[in-house]
Amino acid sequence: LLYLSEQHRNGNISQHVGVMTSNALVVVKDSVPDACMPTLGPGPDGMMGMSWNTPGHHLSIEFFPDGRVEVFHENLVSGRLWSMDSKGGIPCEAIAVLEAIS
Repeated sequence: LLYLSEQHRNGNISQHVGVMTSNALVVVKDSVPDACMPTLGPGPDGMMGMSWNTPGHHLSIEFFPDGRVEVFHENLVSGRLWSMDSKGGIPCEAIAVLEAIS
């Protein structure tokens, strides 16, 4: 959470994006206690991304200033791709993917 505050102070993300990301981290920890901490990083236009990488999967969740949440999952074994857009918090479908790969 300190990292998110630092990114806000540095002007990389808005307070809204920081709160959305922080809330999502809490939901992930509560919903999938065995999930490892994601890699976090700011992106263009004030978004914040979080991603998990395992030998067989890549899951990315991105939070945008307008409240959109984009989720992308790639099964690196089968090559299957899945993505969705949401508004507000982390979608339950993303939690289900995270549970499956943790």
